[in-house]
Amino acid sequence: MPVMPIMRPKKPKCKHAIHRVVIGLALMVLTGNGASGQFTHGNFQKPRNNQSPLPDFWTNTPQLVPKIEPGQVNSDPTVQIENPEIQQVGFYPPQRSLFPDTSPGRLAGEEWENSVEDGPVRNAIPMVWGGVGARIIPVGQKMAPNGVGFDPLFSLDLELNIALCHDRSVYLFSATRFWGQKAAPNITNSSQGPFDFSKREFDLTVGAAWNYWRTLEIRGFVYSYNNLNRGRNDSEFSASRPYGYNDGGAVEHRWYYFDSCFAGVGYAPTKELIGNNGLTFKPGWFLTSSIWAPLWNEKNQLYWNASLIGENTGTARMLYCDIGYACVPFARMPRLEFRTGTEVWCDLSYNTLATYYLGLDIPF
Repeated sequence: MPVMPIMRPKKPKCKHAIHRVVIGLALMVLTGNGASGQFTHGNFQKPRNNQSPLPDFWTNTPQLVPKIEPGQVNSDPTVQIENPEIQQVGFYPPQRSLFPDTSPGRLAGEEWENSVEDGPVRNAIPMVWGGVGARIIPVGQKMAPNGVGFDPLFSLDLELNIALCHDRSVYLFSATRFWGQKAAPNITNSSQGPFDFSKREFDLTVGAAWNYWRTLEIRGFVYSYNNLNRGRNDSEFSASRPYGYNDGGAVEHRWYYFDSCFAGVGYAPTKELIGNNGLTFKPGWFLTSSIWAPLWNEKNQLYWNASLIGENTGTARMLYCDIGYACVPFARMPRLEFRTGTEVWCDLSYNTLATYYLGLDIPF
């Protein structure tokens, strides 16, 4: 932009040259005294370098930018106004955790509502993240992949996510779960003493996801539910040798809202799942949902995670729900979460099985 000339009032012309010299010297002295007062040692500052190095993307915690009030406008670019309303937000707030599902997540705060970011989420998480969990199951029953029901004693969980690009809009994910069974006749291991249990089931899901636009994500995965004990092959039955499994693949489209809730729709074109009647069926369409609702504060919440699975004929067949209460009781351990709840497998054409659990989850 061109600099506009400074307009000054015209001075009366002097008739003699000596008068012009005297007046000029006087103006120089007066102007010099006024300018020298502005550059004393006490108030002179070197110009600041505005091109500071960029913060490291992975190690710095993002900040929410506060709203600028009309009275906060600062005309001096070298002076920074500190605003106490700026809050630092991490990826794993104390009120959230991973299970039973994972994703890059949404960074929520007072200035952002319903995940309104225009691109893939950028926050302070590493390229690899996940969580571990354990559940004690004192009451309940579950159907094994080979069509034999059992009484679970505990389960161990591991979830892992690996980003494939810098903004983590594309990532790999996996979820594994190991089930232990209560001791019973022909289901025992005497070497374990009073802590007797039997390995029973191992579930594995692996896939890839793409957060392609705002809060929308598409993912594909394969699953394998493996029987580890009490195998059955037609008329032949074994209490110790494993036989029977369920596997297949599926695609899913998700919409994330708020910071940890989502709704999804998908289709499983291949293989089978087990019903509560002990017989396999061919899956088709499915719906998924995850909801977290805070109670009196953010460290105490109710959660709902559900899947409704239909057969390839179009009929709704299996409803799975994980419903419970989660809390973070220790302020010094914000990533240690305790849970209590129930898992329900409702076969809409047969019966319902359920377990009650006490759990512990730790993200990393």
